[in-house]
Amino acid sequence: MIKGIIFDYGGTLDTEARHWSEVLWEGYQASGVPVTKEQFLAAYVYAERELARIPYIRPTDTFYNLLYKKVDLEFDNLYQQGVEFSAQQLATYTKEIAKYCDSVACNQVKQNIPILEELSKTYPMVLVTNFYGNINSVIKEYGINTYFTDVVESAVVGVRKPSPQIFTLGVEALKLQPHEVVVIGDSYSKDIQRKVIYGFRQKQQKGLIMIPPMGYFKDKNTNEVVIVEEPAEIVRTIFRLYLEGYGLKGSNKLSQRTVDNGAITATTAGLALTNRTFLDVLN
Repeated sequence: MIKGIIFDYGGTLDTEARHWSEVLWEGYQASGVPVTKEQFLAAYVYAERELARIPYIRPTDTFYNLLYKKVDLEFDNLYQQGVEFSAQQLATYTKEIAKYCDSVACNQVKQNIPILEELSKTYPMVLVTNFYGNINSVIKEYGINTYFTDVVESAVVGVRKPSPQIFTLGVEALKLQPHEVVVIGDSYSKDIQRKVIYGFRQKQQKGLIMIPPMGYFKDKNTNEVVIVEEPAEIVRTIFRLYLEGYGLKGSNKLSQRTVDNGAITATTAGLALTNRTFLDVLN
């Protein structure tokens, strides 16, 4: 029986399942920064490594503060790559990009509030995220901190996804058993290689279910796929919110993994409203 939920943050609640490098690149383009995507990506990787190496981010930093510092580091690397800007250009670009990305995240989080509010009525929820040390300030600023009974943040606990340890901490925070917890996140890239995903999708196209999505269970002895009521209710909630007018952005592109015996098992391509199984087009 499902009794609690672990939510991911970055990519799940703040960017509609888009990688943050893509959102930042949009910010660069919107601000008219004259760099190539290759130059930007090198700068992005540099900034991520610097943020992991040196604690630039303070626990009280807002998300705008975080973005400003991150973009500032990216421009340091762009300078190392031979891209030069005036002091005024640097100040303008950094502020504009940080403001753009902060707005994207804020708006997306607000659209996900109805889902969090509805699920929190039935399930205790814990946030488990790879973040920079200020996630509590960010979720408080965005108005979603009250939906979570606890927060497990990589920069604070010293362990990152995809390590099962960080999910174990989330289960312990819920005071539940692993099999009683569902994990909702945005990406399987850390759990399933691209070839496996491709094979899974190809078999779905042919009407073959390799790994049943959230809300279903495949009996290994009979190969029969049956509905599991507790997680299925979460799927119904997301569809109901969509039908009530919250739209794709408010309900879409949430993927999930179950925590079983301390390990993370990928069980579905997502809770997306376009999931073929949920739309009953596999047969």
